[in-house]
Amino acid sequence: MWDTKLTDYSIMNTSFKRDVIKELSEACHKAGLRFGIYYSPRDWHHPDYGIVDNAKYHEYIKGQLTELLTNYGKVDVIWFDSYGHGASIEYWHADEILALVKRLQPKIVVNDRCIFFGEKDPRSKELLKGDFDTPEQRLGAFQYNRPWESCMSIVDAPGGGWSYRLDGSVKSFANCMKNLLGCATGDGNLLLDVGPNALGQIPADQVEPLVQMGNWLKKYGVSIYGTRGGPFLNGTWGGSTHKDKTIWLHIAKWNGDRLELPALKSKIRKYANLTNPEAQPLVEGTEKGVTITLAAGKQDKIDTIIKLDLDDLAEKEMNH
Repeated sequence: MWDTKLTDYSIMNTSFKRDVIKELSEACHKAGLRFGIYYSPRDWHHPDYGIVDNAKYHEYIKGQLTELLTNYGKVDVIWFDSYGHGASIEYWHADEILALVKRLQPKIVVNDRCIFFGEKDPRSKELLKGDFDTPEQRLGAFQYNRPWESCMSIVDAPGGGWSYRLDGSVKSFANCMKNLLGCATGDGNLLLDVGPNALGQIPADQVEPLVQMGNWLKKYGVSIYGTRGGPFLNGTWGGSTHKDKTIWLHIAKWNGDRLELPALKSKIRKYANLTNPEAQPLVEGTEKGVTITLAAGKQDKIDTIIKLDLDDLAEKEMNH
């Protein structure tokens, strides 16, 4: 996908003849956006892949990564994918690869896949864990002490939907929002994949939920962007996010017209229903717990957002 000097098997030798990585990196830098690169170490096309001790292929990987991390300005993230099963750290020289990446881009963020899935070598967990975790096609559990993101495809298909799949079905807006909110309230991020068609276009049925999510975030992004998950542990009822002295409750499931949560140490100074400002709930905070009451007909079908303003920092409510 870039103008590599290491192989003829590149986008420059297709009718497209343009360096996609260069165009993306320049566009992101111009717009002030973070720029990241997905890199799959496995290249079944390459004649040296997996041969003998893999040493020649290791040099090829180092060469590719050197190109990617020196020719395109600042790279904020590199997202490794699976090497393959059954080999050792030494076979893939994965520790050397990680050291090379950090040397070329000292401030880069690296995911936890700088080694293959199912690695049995106990050293890999510490040596190659990278900077964040990547649960795949599922919501990660609440995790406050280490960054994580769920990588999920917008297409559901047998065996996964990591490409354009005629046999797949597109997740609904409600399903996409469930995943977004599950990640945010669990203190993680959502990495949502799309599958362009043969013309490089994102099909209309995939565009629709993306646009709906964007419109939702224009209204309620304050409760997602720049927040942390918690302090209430998320679950089937929904979850919460927080920042400074504010907690946002994202309520997906009520017990009739009520929701009961554990007690807060801080006092609730103000509260509001962001999704339906004209239908204000009754919020009561005592030593026994927090109770939110809202008529069933006033509850949002996807996410009722109740904003709680505290008299102290919400971070102090976290049980680390």
